[in-house]
Order: sequence, then structure tokens, then C-alpha cells
Amino acid sequence: MLVEAKLRWDYVTLDQVQSSPTIGPDSTVFIGSNDYHLYALNSTTGKKIWSFMADGWVFSTPCLISDLNIIVIGSGQKNFFGVDATTGKQVWMTPTFMGSFGSGALSPDGTQVTIGSEDGLLYALSPADGHILWTFQSSSAVRSTAVYSADSATLFFGSQDSNVYALDAKTGNSVWTFATGDEVFSSPLLSVDGSALYVGSGDGGLYAIDTSTGNSLWVHRGTAAVQTSPAFGPNNTIIFGSDDFYAYAIREADGSDVWSFKTHGWCQSSPVVTKSGVAIFGSGDGALYGVDGLTGLEKWYYMSGDFIVSSPALSADETTVYFGSLDMNVYAVVVA
Repeated sequence: MLVEAKLRWDYVTLDQVQSSPTIGPDSTVFIGSNDYHLYALNSTTGKKIWSFMADGWVFSTPCLISDLNIIVIGSGQKNFFGVDATTGKQVWMTPTFMGSFGSGALSPDGTQVTIGSEDGLLYALSPADGHILWTFQSSSAVRSTAVYSADSATLFFGSQDSNVYALDAKTGNSVWTFATGDEVFSSPLLSVDGSALYVGSGDGGLYAIDTSTGNSLWVHRGTAAVQTSPAFGPNNTIIFGSDDFYAYAIREADGSDVWSFKTHGWCQSSPVVTKSGVAIFGSGDGALYGVDGLTGLEKWYYMSGDFIVSSPALSADETTVYFGSLDMNVYAVVVA
């Protein structure tokens, strides 16, 4: 018998919630909405602590820079914002040529945050004041979130021009370019040893790329776009969702199949995997699923009122999962 997870609270915004939540060190839930607001919510009660009004949709996942107590977001109009995480007041604003539906990534050394824009540029910004350190021009919109090498020397991201890029993080100069067959919305996942990059493409492929050379290591071929960002599962697997309504687990070594799990809608919500090996992700059928990462069998579900493209985030003790839905709500669901 299927088990429905229990609702802890929900918070109603004024428009669809496509943003994914970020959990602060004090457990505050930060999440954006298409109602132009960034929200800070109490993780226990769901009560609003503050809201910040941007100049367009807040589609991006808030990037929390703990050392500076600043949250970096993009907006659907023409600005990036740095927002005080305690007060919700604007700290800085940096203009772009078009709106941004990308999310910020902080370098491991804390010296820069990178974020993409619909203008095809990847921007490297100073976290403290938002001034532009460098830009890199791709040929189409950048919604993929960059990932950095452990030494902050190289960063990797995808573009809707169908390419995956490696850049020198200090200068923004190109290191290599890897061509897929369609748009890359997926944000890359870096292997533990930093030698391989895993990223999805609109051509249905989940690619493994050598981070030193930019050469293909293997590709898992599917029948529909892979817009989600992959996550590590148990027993050296990689878990991701596809527009073919399935979530997949494949072997990290060679991309071979382990299991597949069918939903009733596009899987565009990137999975998060608990320490106990449960993969949690949303679907276009409105459900948030908890799936055994070893077997692919459903453990529980929670039904929202519309598509879920927001990627879930876990509380520190992994008892509660937070996510948004196109039904305009932010949810906290008890999963343990």
C-alpha cells in the first residue's frame, strides 16, 4: 500500500513557484516565486520572516553566501540582486542585458559567484558588492548552474546553445567545449575525485565528460530531454529525471541501467538523495516522490495541486523536505 507523506505546513505565494529552496544554517527556508518575491520562511511554522521584491520572476534557486550573510538571485527582468539574509534588504544590484532564470554558484574559495542570463552570458560577480569580475559569452541563454573544481581553478556549466563549457575560473577564458545534440538546461554534477562531469541534454543524453580533456567517457541515451541535474545515489549510481516521465538510476562507471521509475508527468525536478538512500523528486503529475535508491520502488508520495519543477531541499536532520509547486505554494512535508 502506498504511503502519503504528511504535510507540516504550506505557504501560499501569489504566483507559481518554480524556484528551488535553499536552507540557511539557522534552518530558514529561502525560496523565490513568480510573484517577483524572494521569501524567507520559518522552517518549523512556515510563517514569513521577510520578503524581498525583485523586478521580475524569481525563478532561480537562492545562492546563500554565509560568510557575508548575502543571498544572490537573478530575476526575470534585467538584474541580479544581493539581499541581506537576515533583514531581506537589498545590498547590491547588478544589471544584465536580459532577465536571468539561472542560479548562482559560489566558488569554493569564496571569491566569486557565477550566474547565467538569458543574454547568453555567464557572469562572475563579487559576492560582496556584485561588481562584474568577468563575463563569458555563449550563443544562447544560460540556465544551467555552474559547478567548480575543488581548487576553484575551473568551472563547468551548460548553455541552451547545446554546449557544455569548461572555463578558467579566474579569467573566464575557455578551457574546452563539449557539444551535445540539444539545449543544456541541466546543471553538471562533478565526480568525487573531480575527474568526470555528469550532465543532461535536451537530446535525451546523460553525458559523462572527462574534466581534463572535455572528451566523452560514456553517454546514457534516453528518448526525451534530460533537464534535471543528476545526483549521486547509493552503490555508485547516478539518479536523474527525464521528460519521458521516468526517473532513472544508472551506474557511474559506465552509464548502464540499474532501475527506472515511472511517474505520470515530466520529471524536471532535480532529485535530492537522503543519507539512507531515498531519492526525492517532483513530477509534472503534481506529486513529490520518495523512491528507494537501491531498488527504484516507491516508498511514499505527496500530492500537490500542480506541476512540480522545483527541486526539493532537506532539513538538516532529513525529517522534512521543502519544495515549491506551480499551484503557488511552498510546502514542508514530513518524510521521517
